[in-house]
Formats: sequence, structure tokens, C-alpha cells
Amino acid sequence: MKKIISILLAMLMIMPFAVSFVSAADAIGTIAVTIETADLGGKSVDSYANYVTLGTEGVIFEESNGPAVEAFNKTTESYDSEFEGGNYYIFTVKLTEAPYYALPAAGSFAEVEVNGSKYAALVQEKNTGSGTISYISLEVELYVGDPMKNLKAIDFHVPAPVAGAVPADLSQVTADNMGVIIVGIEWFPEDPVFVEGTQYTFQLALETAEGFTFDKNIYLSHDMADAVKIGSGKNELKMTYTFPILEAEKIIGADFTIPAPVTGETPAATAEIVCDNPNITVASVDWNPVDDPYKLGIEYTAIISIEANSCYKFDSASAFTVNGQNAVKIGSGAEELKVCYTFPATEKIRISELDATVTEPVAGETPSKAATTSGEGYTVVFHSWAMKTEGGWTAVTDNVFKGGRTYKVAMHFFVEEGYQWDSSVTAKINGSDPDYLALESNGSYEAELFFTLPAVEYDITVTNGTASASKAVAGTSITLKADSALAGKTFDKWVADGVALADATKAEISFVMPENDVALQATYKDVVYKVTVTNGKASASTAVMGGTVTLTANQIDGKVFSHWEISGAAASDKNAKETTVTVGTSDVTAEAIYEDCPCKCHQGGIAGFFYKIVLFFQKLFGNNKICEFCGAKH
Repeated sequence: MKKIISILLAMLMIMPFAVSFVSAADAIGTIAVTIETADLGGKSVDSYANYVTLGTEGVIFEESNGPAVEAFNKTTESYDSEFEGGNYYIFTVKLTEAPYYALPAAGSFAEVEVNGSKYAALVQEKNTGSGTISYISLEVELYVGDPMKNLKAIDFHVPAPVAGAVPADLSQVTADNMGVIIVGIEWFPEDPVFVEGTQYTFQLALETAEGFTFDKNIYLSHDMADAVKIGSGKNELKMTYTFPILEAEKIIGADFTIPAPVTGETPAATAEIVCDNPNITVASVDWNPVDDPYKLGIEYTAIISIEANSCYKFDSASAFTVNGQNAVKIGSGAEELKVCYTFPATEKIRISELDATVTEPVAGETPSKAATTSGEGYTVVFHSWAMKTEGGWTAVTDNVFKGGRTYKVAMHFFVEEGYQWDSSVTAKINGSDPDYLALESNGSYEAELFFTLPAVEYDITVTNGTASASKAVAGTSITLKADSALAGKTFDKWVADGVALADATKAEISFVMPENDVALQATYKDVVYKVTVTNGKASASTAVMGGTVTLTANQIDGKVFSHWEISGAAASDKNAKETTVTVGTSDVTAEAIYEDCPCKCHQGGIAGFFYKIVLFFQKLFGNNKICEFCGAKH
């Protein structure tokens, strides 16, 4: 019996113990890849792997055999021995999953972003000899060289044909892109000057500046109108554009401004006549009768000789005015005419019409005190601004104009020496009849004009929420309502600019619109969820959505851990005694579930009794052992 006990004690002293741990591979999301193609031009490389940057962990770039396989020249439709700048190449991107990382399941698609463009790549599997590994392979078309020097669209400007003008030369041609050089221009037909009734076409010879190339699909235009591209070279092209048939422009009329005859003054000369049509030249003016100076009580007629400028002709139905009044046309020539106008009999100058201009009030701006118009024979002087109130009119000093108020401006008109007021005087301020006009005791006319400003609507800008209006006048009640919070978030407060809120922590609130624009933004904060564990412990008692918590099951003598029962979170391995969970959108509860320990030390009967005696002697001699199933000390 003692021999048996000794054997059992020896076996227990050398019994191995092991703990198994299970870890899950990290899933790979969107894969970001950058291929630096700007510096590849002119290079012969065995591998462009040095030009590849992976922006995502968990993948390994794999390349096979270099550019002969990887870089197909789309321009020449061939495989190049070296990269040629200014061409498009097919690049093969092959990525395998790194250890402890996992691509999506084979047969599904992984999202790959190459140089900012997104692709869907089929996930495949291959046998490495020691197991299978997932990989993806896709082809992308990329431009080799500086993309800013790949010319995709150019707009040109060539002065349009004008009858009688010399065709534009190279110095007059412009382009909107510094990467193109205009080396020649030809006109068809090759007339020394443009001829009326002819349709002209120009052709430009184009070359690229150093380092630039023409895109294979380059768009050429003239003043934003489609032009015709000739050729498909990378560095040389031609383009043509055809103008409409050239016609001489017709002059249908003009107004001539002439100083009216005034008793005692000298008749107006040719240089004093102004024509509002720049395509007409005033050749001369004759007066009938010929008096110098003008005499009192005489009707004077101005006879104006006019000529059409080069490339222009008078329309047969052309009509003319002098000082805004209908004039008589003499002759029907296409290039020369005469215009006659008879003025009323001369008299002493009387002023019957007054005119003034002032900057009209605008809400939020400071009142202008400058009168900008003075008429012949009188001077306009600004007097004052006033605002209408319940008690009458209040002078406006340095305040700004406010929306919804009525203002009046007062102007004074002073007669100048040599003029006098007519028996009946009318006035205009900003083209409108004044609300008040009277001759003052000091000999000046005073005029007042009222302005009623519209109520100003101010902008309401809301981020992450809505307002009962996007614009409102001051004093309007506006209701704000925050958007529903995203999963795992809850409303925090309003951030306001331009208005003070009574309680910014309320998701729905009202405020009174001030006299300015307002901007409001609803902000949110994370929801904190409670973590409760039974028969174990957690690395944290609270967590936010997406947060991770480590769960560790308790050791219970006589019991063996089985699995976790979890709600509110996803476990990386629910069968592991220590596991990590990712929190969802609710409180987390977790319970460690156990089974009875199969070790004989926890069993009854004769065998269990005998085993417990063995354990007793081990403990007596200081040789405590740990149960390989439940971890209990004996």
C-alpha cells in the first residue's frame, strides 16, 4: 500500500499543467494604396514596389517580375522596358493579408482605394504549403508623370475678323494654359485684310512647353466654343476654328449732345459735339444763321456732318437725335450723312428743374452726407437725415440705418450767378419727386424725400438641426430642434453665434431673432453604458459604443469555465476564460458559465476518498498541487 502511495505522489509531482489562449485575427477594412507615378517617367525599374505606399495595416504588397508584367503602356499598347513620362500605364496591385490580420472571406469583395479612386477587388485564396492565405489582385490605369503637366483642356483666343482689319498674327493669340506654346497661325483664305462677305478659318500649330504633354483626350476650344483638333501627338498638335461669315456692322442711330445756344455765347465747335456711338466720326458742324456770339430771340440750326468709321455703314433706316430730341437726316449715303436740329429761340437762362443724387439708406450702413449731383446754374448742398418716430422726426447723427424705419433726407439748391429760378420749379432726388419742395427765405429751394426701409431678413444657419425659418426679421420667434442623435450619441448642447439662448442644453428651444445673422450648431456626446459581470471581472465598469472591455472569469474550486453569456456587446471569443468584447448600443451584462470539475479530488466514493488521502499527505509535506481542470490548490 505504501508503495502505491509513493508512485501516485511521484506522478502528481511531475504532472504538466497548460492553459490555452485563443486570439482572433484583426479584420482589414478599406485598403488605401498610393502609387507615386510622378517620378517614374524615364526610369527603368525591376520593381515599382519602392513607389508604393500602403496606408492600411494588415496587408503586404506583392509584385511579380517587374514592369514587363506590371506596367502596360496604354498609349503604345505595349509593355515598356522603361516608364515613359506622359503615358498611361496599367499597374497590377497585388496584396496579401499579413499574419494576425484577415481580409474578407474568399469570394467576397474588398474595398481598395488607389490614389484616391475606389475599386472593388475579389478576395481569393492560395496555398502557401503550410496553409492557405487570402489575397487580392486588381489592375488600375494611372498617368506616369506630373498630372499637373498633362494638358487636358486649353481655351484659345484669336481676335475675330473685322472688315478692313489685318488678320491677327501670333502676338495676338493667347491661351489659358502656360503649358502650351503657340508656334504658328495661318488664315484661310489668306487675305491681307478681312473682306466683308467672306468666312475665315484660322489654324494654330501647337507644341507643349518643357515637361508638359497633351492628354490623349485633350479638349480644344476658342473663346469656350468647340474647336477642331488635328493629330494626336503628345507634344505637337494643330487646331482649327471657323468664324461666321463676315458682315459690316450697321449703324442704326445715335444721339448727339451739343451745348444749346445761349445769348452772348460763342456757337459750339466740332470738338464740343459728343456722339454716343463710337463708330461715328463727327466731321464738322455748321450753324444757320452764322452769328458769333448768339443773339437774343433767334432760332439757330446745327448742321452736323458725320462719317461711318471703317468697317461700319449707315443703315438705310437709321435715325438720329440731338440732345435727346428727334433730328432731321439729310441724305441716304452708307458712309456719309448730315444731321440737322433747330434749337428754340435764345433767351435769358431760367432754371425750372432741379436734380440731386444721394446714397439711399441701407439697413446696417452709416448715412451718407454727400450730395453727388449739381445742375447747370445751381449747386446742391446736403442738409440732414432724420428718422420718423412716434414723437415726430429725430435727427440722425452717427447711427446706422435700421430696417423697417422711415427716413427723410433734406437737400438745398442754391442758384448761381447769371441764372434765376423759373416761376415754376420742379425737383428730383434720386429720380423721384420729393415729398416736400419750397423756396426758403434765403433764396434757396429746400427739398425733402422720404425713404421707408424694408424689414431686413437675417440668415439663420443651423448645423445638425432645423429651425422654423431660414430667414427672419428682428423680433421673430424662432424654434430650434436638434437632429436625432446617432447610435451611441446623445444631445449635449447648442453652440450659438450671434444670439444668446435661454438654455442651450435643451434639444428643442426658441429664441427671438436679433438684428443680425445667427449660426447655431447642435453638438452631441457619447452615451456611457454600464458593464456588469457575474462570476468574473471587467477591465472597466463603463464604456461607450465601439469601446472594448476585457472580461476575466473567476476561478471556482470544483468548477471548470465553460463559456460566456453576453448581451449588449460582441465577444472576440465567448469560449475563452479571458476575452475582449466590443460594446454596442446598450448596457453590457456578462456571466461566466461553469461545469463540474472532472478531477477525482472533487468526486465521492472510495476512489475519491483514497485520492483525497494522497492530496492530504502532499499538502502535509508542502507539495501543494493545482488541479489541472479547475485550478484549485490541494
